[in-house]
Amino acid sequence: MPKRRQQTQLEPSKGYLLVASYSKAYYDAAIRCAISIRDHHPDARIVLFTHADFIKDSDRYLFEDVITGIPYHMRAKLWALDKTPFDITLYLDCDTEIWHNDISNIFDLLGDSDIAITNIREYAGKGTNVSKTEKMTHHCGVFLYRKNTTISFMQKWWCDYLIQTTRGPWPYPEYESNMKPWDQFTFWRLLKEEFKNIKMRVGIHKRLWVKNNIPGTPLILASAEKKQNYSGKNKILIDDRPDNVEQWRSKGGFGILHTSAQDTIKQLQNIGL
Repeated sequence: MPKRRQQTQLEPSKGYLLVASYSKAYYDAAIRCAISIRDHHPDARIVLFTHADFIKDSDRYLFEDVITGIPYHMRAKLWALDKTPFDITLYLDCDTEIWHNDISNIFDLLGDSDIAITNIREYAGKGTNVSKTEKMTHHCGVFLYRKNTTISFMQKWWCDYLIQTTRGPWPYPEYESNMKPWDQFTFWRLLKEEFKNIKMRVGIHKRLWVKNNIPGTPLILASAEKKQNYSGKNKILIDDRPDNVEQWRSKGGFGILHTSAQDTIKQLQNIGL
């Protein structure tokens, strides 16, 4: 077991949660993920939820605990989330790999929020439209959460996902039925309809980059539809979505559609920056 920094009784416990179910391939991915965490955060506390028949004794050194008896289910992560042993947890999909020592600072990004998460990038998602006017916004493969304020939410996420994916009529006719397999949809719907009191923080990857590269720089993060509210004369938006850029320009700001670093730098130079 790697040595780790002892946390005081007053300090909330913080750790990583990995879940490997359904296929041995997910277990193998979880081991690679845990190794990458150890490479960049040697004293990390990591817990693995998996099946007893998946475990290799030679892998146990990577984890503070290995918990078995989980469902054989593609989304067993939803079952495990409320059972985290930590006060503040970073959940990682098993196919995640950590590449930088900055990961050790990520727990600070939760702040006073209940959940901190990144947004779905539409070019990487298989579908985000939940209705003619609404889109899923949260990516559920990496997120921080506070246990004591989210237990009910996490339990409901698992239960409602099971209802959502059962055979029979689609239970949410106001939303597109192609959302059926996606736990992101369940997450989005619960926040919208039943857990409006959950305090969300979005864009944790951006906050971490600013903290480590340009500390002290004010950072404003807004959802796509709200970005235009910050537009105006002498204000610049660099964005990879054409609709965001057009909305920004319509409000008087200067918008740059990001297609490559070289092109964006050139456009900034053209306006004297």
